[in-house]
Amino acid sequence: MKTALNMDASLRRLSHKVGAAMNARIQKSVILISSLLVLQLPCFAQDFSEFLAAFNSSDFKQAISTGEDFIKRYPKHAEARYYLARSYMKQGQAALAEAQLHTALSLDPGEEVRSNCIAALKEISQSNTAAASSASKLQGRAALPASAGMPASTNSQATKGVSTYLSPGPKASSLPPNSASVGSAGQAQSGISTQKRLQKN
Repeated sequence: MKTALNMDASLRRLSHKVGAAMNARIQKSVILISSLLVLQLPCFAQDFSEFLAAFNSSDFKQAISTGEDFIKRYPKHAEARYYLARSYMKQGQAALAEAQLHTALSLDPGEEVRSNCIAALKEISQSNTAAASSASKLQGRAALPASAGMPASTNSQATKGVSTYLSPGPKASSLPPNSASVGSAGQAQSGISTQKRLQKN
């Protein structure tokens, strides 16, 4: 009985020592992680501030450069991806912007960022639709003839009229010289001969 009590007491002391050692290690780990987070927070805040400063000053090339570097280090920052997408949109890079917006939405952001991302995606969709409509109209105009606004019969008549107007008349060499004068002179000579024959009779 005494031996069993001694063993139980020994186990308790051992358990207490192990627990204390583990607690000490856990506490050290927590302190280390907290220290790293504290050290990273100023860098995070500074980097994000630089990114937003470039965006707000309309320096979108710099914003893209800073934003791309930022999301490499903080890939789950949905708001940064939203502003990077807006920077791409300002530079006419809609495909890259759309990819960033979809990624931001997949990160389950807050309601404000989510609403902003959805609004930006709608803007891209409307812009693409307008561009496609303009391109279609331009292609349609290029395919129409110059006189597309006139009916087909009118077009044909107009073409014939222009051809008649532009076609040259008969060449001078194709007509006999003084053909009209020669015909009139022959008729006069025939009349004179007839009168002479009547007088003789």
